[in-house]
Amino acid sequence: MSTILASIVLILSGNQLVSTQSIRAGGNVEPSAADFCNLFREANEYNCKAVRIDATYGLGIHMATFYNEACLSRSGLHFVAKATFADHHDGAAALYKISKLLKRSRSNEARVTVIAVFRTENPAGSQKGDFARYTLEVERLLSLEAVKPPT
Repeated sequence: MSTILASIVLILSGNQLVSTQSIRAGGNVEPSAADFCNLFREANEYNCKAVRIDATYGLGIHMATFYNEACLSRSGLHFVAKATFADHHDGAAALYKISKLLKRSRSNEARVTVIAVFRTENPAGSQKGDFARYTLEVERLLSLEAVKPPT
């Protein structure tokens, strides 16, 4: 069994990018931290890979997104990914904890560290930074902190 689990792990160019199967199988291999901005700059490399990221979760009118303020100010590009949650216990627990914190803090934003699968719909297609093009599917919530709403 450990041989099968070990064969699922992908190690690419020194980064420990982990396939979703090892996370769902309860594997103890964690992906290395990825720079949020680099997910978008190197979308083809990260596509369909699990990554550990720090970001701000924002709940909008039409959808929830992940973003990082450091990326919003660079080069005028806005790197934003649609937030989704895996359809298993850890994904549902993450959504519940974030929702509960947002309600309690009366805010629509929270700072999070998550393990998520990064996906890009059309790597060669639409303009960089198009948020509908990118998705981060949360597999596990590692940390959660409220962002105080502006007064």
